[in-house]
Amino acid sequence: MERGGHGAERGKGKGGREMTTRGALGSDGKGRGQPLAEGAALSPAAFHILLSLMEGEQHGYAIGQRIAAWTAGSVRVAPGTLYRALDRMCADGWVAMADDGRLWNRQPLRRYRLTPRGHDVARAEAARLQGLAAALRRLPALLPPDTTEGALP
Repeated sequence: MERGGHGAERGKGKGGREMTTRGALGSDGKGRGQPLAEGAALSPAAFHILLSLMEGEQHGYAIGQRIAAWTAGSVRVAPGTLYRALDRMCADGWVAMADDGRLWNRQPLRRYRLTPRGHDVARAEAARLQGLAAALRRLPALLPPDTTEGALP
């Protein structure tokens, strides 16, 4: 691995494809549009987008609304962040896009759906987060004082 800009590490992934550990979908969340390394942590926005699409095909606006509703507004994905992430996910094969022929504001109304690879990425991130939750349960000193025994899954 070699060091890239803004602390990202660059290297070759499976099939020789260049990957970085940070980018539009990575942990820095700054939207640089770089591919994400397999197995690297997703940003909260990227994970929520994938979770939203697990429920079925949706328009971008509906994805953002669903995320805000699920999280009671604690996670809001700005339109620019949402569509940059969706574009990157489409380019990486996690999400497929379909133009349903309708227009909104003179722009094609696009629907997004999760691909099998996107399902795999979402499942891998869920497993990673479960591992973190298990580690927290084993180290109660790291939990806030007001956390009850059953607060973590």
